[in-house]
Amino acid sequence: MGYGMELHNAGRLHIALLLCGFFLLFSGCIENRHTYKFNRDGSCNLTCQIRGDSADIYHPPGSYPESPTFQIKTSVEYDSAGKPTHVLEAAATFARDSLPAYFGSMRGAQAEFLVHHPVKLSMIRLFFLTIYKYEQVFEGRRRTATEGDRWKFIPAECKVLENGGDSLLSAAERSRLEEQYAAGMLLWNSARYNLRFQEIIKRLSESEARISLSSTLREELLQRLDTLVNDHSRLEQALSPTNNLDMVDLEWWTDLSPQANVLLEQYLNPNADPRMQAQLLDVENLLEFRHSMDEDVADESFTIRVDLPGRIMRSNTKIMEKGVLVWKILGQDLEEENAMLQASSLYLHPTNIVITISLLIILIIVLRTRGVRLHKRNMIGPPPPRK
Repeated sequence: MGYGMELHNAGRLHIALLLCGFFLLFSGCIENRHTYKFNRDGSCNLTCQIRGDSADIYHPPGSYPESPTFQIKTSVEYDSAGKPTHVLEAAATFARDSLPAYFGSMRGAQAEFLVHHPVKLSMIRLFFLTIYKYEQVFEGRRRTATEGDRWKFIPAECKVLENGGDSLLSAAERSRLEEQYAAGMLLWNSARYNLRFQEIIKRLSESEARISLSSTLREELLQRLDTLVNDHSRLEQALSPTNNLDMVDLEWWTDLSPQANVLLEQYLNPNADPRMQAQLLDVENLLEFRHSMDEDVADESFTIRVDLPGRIMRSNTKIMEKGVLVWKILGQDLEEENAMLQASSLYLHPTNIVITISLLIILIIVLRTRGVRLHKRNMIGPPPPRK
């Protein structure tokens, strides 16, 4: 299980409220349904349906399917209680070697952080059969590498709050664990922002600006940034006591960035070069975009349907609906690891099989006829010699 969690406490969701806006549950989630119908020539009729409780999906950013590549339809469905579900459906046909690795029109650095799910279809063609091999990878977000491991800061005994074993806890024990959990989350959040500052410095040093800091100045800058983060953490702790978990806020960038930028400019751009200022803002916006995408993905789910020609030979899913393979992926499953989808099928070409069988029958008849003639000739024997 990833950072998202479902915690039952007599109908209360203390820890889920703690993570409001950071680790979201499936209330308000977006459901993605991708259907790949592969044709015999390897081309694919792709349908992408996005379902959510907000009309925002009708105005997709560059990460959603957009025209003119896709034909777009929108609609609203209502359940028995009258609650609306907004639906965006996009359809397009792609050649075998041009299937998109992600949907939408976004390009450039930000596209690196979209949900990538490249598809590969290989074909082995013989005269009377074709073997199709489908592979698709939903690439993991690698959040521990970019944001650190929160369980280094939260006591291991608090995992009971996430794994469904908390129903036997007494009220006092639950309160104690929730307090430890919240305190650990604040410590981890401080470490998470320190990692971001380190990445900002690293990316700027590798950019065209080639910012170079001595090890002494770098450590001094990181120490001042760490002090800034810790001061904000203590402020959050004072404003949001741990006995009121739903008030804890873990999104600090808006509050931290103005003061952090003063320090970063002081050390990295002492000459106030406007190009350097622009690069700094670009890097900061890029990393904040990555964080927001990670948050969005954690709250999404993906259902992948694949219709391959012929008979399915093997796959790594156990779900099949009317000959169509189905994979179900939670966004939480992608927080660290890739999700690999694999299948293969065998298609027999009936016309070519008939032709092949007919040719074999003709060949057998010809060979048999020749054999009979040779046999008769051997039975009659050679003509008598002339006198």
